[in-house]
Amino acid sequence: MKKLIVPIILGVVMFGIAFGGAYYFHNYQQGATERQIRSVASATLADLQKQAKLTAYVARFAAVVSAKSDAPEQADAIPARLFVIPGTVSYDLNLRAIGAKDIVWHEAENMLSVKVPPPKVSGPELAEDDLRVYGADGSLLATGAVGGVLSEHVRITAKVSVLEQAKGEKAMRSAREAIRTVIARAFTDALRAEGLKAAVKVSFADEKPKAEEDDEGHDD
Repeated sequence: MKKLIVPIILGVVMFGIAFGGAYYFHNYQQGATERQIRSVASATLADLQKQAKLTAYVARFAAVVSAKSDAPEQADAIPARLFVIPGTVSYDLNLRAIGAKDIVWHEAENMLSVKVPPPKVSGPELAEDDLRVYGADGSLLATGAVGGVLSEHVRITAKVSVLEQAKGEKAMRSAREAIRTVIARAFTDALRAEGLKAAVKVSFADEKPKAEEDDEGHDD
């Protein structure tokens, strides 16, 4: 019996050593991977911050403004005109506002989450060379560079209209998706270049976590 006990004990010890070694090696590998991912993420963030600003999305809208002509000789003949004025805006991301605390590695999900500030709408730049002027009956009166007939009121009203459209839900959603894609690709490409595979999730600082949205949806 004693002869059997010794091999059994040795077997248990060897199994423990092998299991412990495998467990240690697995944890070491995980730790090494995490350190590598954090290093790549930190370097990618530093590269992005050097750029200061990212313009990931540009959109064009048309403002429709009804107003009288500023030209005295035309005021009576054409008391009101309809100005269709295109305006361009850009959606910019302040890359320097992204800090190390906004980048989190989630080992269980094999995912890197990146939180960015909301995009800022810049502009608009009115394209007066592309405007159209219509009469009260809908006829086209002028096109192109007719800036001389525009009053400051028309310009201001046009800019307000373009900004309102630019900040609409659909436009902002498109801008945010463009930013998500660009930022996610920056981190994904950097990870892949080092042979690392991980999902990258980009969210905005003003977005509510999905759990909170679900809770609000059940309040009723």
